[in-house]
Amino acid sequence: MATTITLKEAGIYFGEKLPKLQRAAALRGLASAAQRGLQLVQAEIIPSRSPQPVDRGVYRAGWRAVKIKDGYAVENLEPHAAFVEYGVRASNVKPGRAMIAALAKGDEVLTNGGLLGRIEYIADSFVTVEIADKVSVKIQKNAITAVLPKGTIKQA
Repeated sequence: MATTITLKEAGIYFGEKLPKLQRAAALRGLASAAQRGLQLVQAEIIPSRSPQPVDRGVYRAGWRAVKIKDGYAVENLEPHAAFVEYGVRASNVKPGRAMIAALAKGDEVLTNGGLLGRIEYIADSFVTVEIADKVSVKIQKNAITAVLPKGTIKQA
């Protein structure tokens, strides 16, 4: 059965209502696409990574489809996701342990805090590092990130 509408009613529908309906439909489509992208990341991309993430459960759980102003975004809200993905692997730990075990008095070292100095004394867990004339600090051995070539301090 045909319905008759006036030009004014047609103008209201095509000028006001239709764009809102189209926008709502477009946003529903974007939400659906974001959810599909999320499923793709979680079900296919993460499991196919080589090497496998250390804790895929935490890494996978951080992914979300988030509504933004004009659509949706797929993002990982876990701030530590990159660290969880690669994690601590034995192949990365062994060289560091060997370096710490080989520390000797007189070695020039760099700490994870950015201090540059010369080892004066070594204990079980701590070392005393001279960072300037008559200025020494006591730090944990695992705070040392690099053993530098002799003469580095004089150049710095």
